[in-house]
Amino acid sequence: MKKINAAIIGCGSIFPVHADAIKGLEQVQLRVVCDIVEEKARLAAQKYDCSYTTDYIDILKNPDIQAVHLCTPHFLHAPMAKELMQAGKHVLTEKPMGLNLNECNELIEISRATGCSLGVCMQNRYHTTSLVMKELIESGRMGGVLGARAFVTWERTRDYYQKSPWRGTWAKEGGSLLMNQAIHTLDLLVWLLGDVEAIKGTIANHSFSEIIETEDTTEAIMQFRSGARALFYASNAYVSNAPVYLEVICEQGSMVQNGELTVSWKDGNTEVFEDVPPTEHKTYWGTGHKNLIRDFHDCLARGVPFPANGIEGAKAISIIEKLYQKHLVSR
Repeated sequence: MKKINAAIIGCGSIFPVHADAIKGLEQVQLRVVCDIVEEKARLAAQKYDCSYTTDYIDILKNPDIQAVHLCTPHFLHAPMAKELMQAGKHVLTEKPMGLNLNECNELIEISRATGCSLGVCMQNRYHTTSLVMKELIESGRMGGVLGARAFVTWERTRDYYQKSPWRGTWAKEGGSLLMNQAIHTLDLLVWLLGDVEAIKGTIANHSFSEIIETEDTTEAIMQFRSGARALFYASNAYVSNAPVYLEVICEQGSMVQNGELTVSWKDGNTEVFEDVPPTEHKTYWGTGHKNLIRDFHDCLARGVPFPANGIEGAKAISIIEKLYQKHLVSR
């Protein structure tokens, strides 16, 4: 099988997760990395034995590169993905795929028109515990889904925002808590419960109003087309990065994902499933990235559609945009 030549644009905190995952794939070779800070690019290239550049246009024009991973700040995802696909490159972008639904829809259309794969890093779908929940629901073993609740309580400090001025801005991050952290749990709710029919909620900035213009806290109630209802709460103002709590109540029992997955059946039986903890990266990231990246390149090699595509990636953005709508109109 001919190897896929890959590139990574952006050598920040998430870069090693992508680079390490590629390194472990026989059918993929990391050929070049890119960052506007030359020292970052040079050190990354040295560690992963590849070339580097400080200008992504070099990758855009390189005919030997078939797939590009985007690990850049949010506001660069959509314009870079657009150019790369128009240049014939397959793209795997970090979330969010765009700052709004219009950008997402444009990327989906470009992917269709060019035939280039557009993947979005919604890696929580690839955690072992998430896959078990999905299988139990789709198989019908749990019966119909009645409802769910989800809580994301993480810690982000003033330093986190001040070191990266693009964070905490509407123009460049596109939001904050919802667009950057809680988006993964919203995506899991949609993936497990189906399309959202209606959502009501609020956003607030309780702890960082002096340094960011976006939200650090949100609450919402979601009504799904299936009839299920979900409660959602998230905040970046906690004192630690606590495990995400996700509970799904079904006709035949319940499932609680809270660092591990506990399945409680109506007959009294209980099953516990665990995710394999990451050994090199942040514990609360899990191992979903590695599994997602492997699947993305496997799908490319086999010429089949990648499940976490642009259409799927846009679903969480649609929900977030509704939660932001009232606030953005008032601005």
